[in-house]
Amino acid sequence: MLFLLAVYNRLPQSVRANVERLRQRGSFAQNFAIAFSGTAAVAVLGILVTPIMSRIYPPASYGLFAVFNSLVNNVNLLSTMAFTAAFVLPRQHKRFLALVQLCLLLTVAAFVATSLAVVLLHGSLLRWLQAEEMGKWW
Repeated sequence: MLFLLAVYNRLPQSVRANVERLRQRGSFAQNFAIAFSGTAAVAVLGILVTPIMSRIYPPASYGLFAVFNSLVNNVNLLSTMAFTAAFVLPRQHKRFLALVQLCLLLTVAAFVATSLAVVLLHGSLLRWLQAEEMGKWW
């Protein structure tokens, strides 16, 4: 019981200290809060829009969209090999630009490879994914 009372008494100080860290311009806490709030906003928006989208479109179309969306997201992750997360690491501007060039090169290469695969293997890819209904949308 004493432990809970001590925690309760320290709570306002802790909240005040955390808010102060968030107010410091360029602090890790502020940068993290900004990045997390963007990710959280996208997640909340997705959760809010899902019931509306599922009412507008029939379940089969919604399922095909989910298949297409998951494919695009996976190809997107593979295309840059998550090097975009390393943009904050280089201390020198020259290395940062080299990293950006690498990501652009990987993205263009993945686009060309994916486009060729879609053009050349259209039917077999749709059969393999069991998404023949996608047809020309693919």
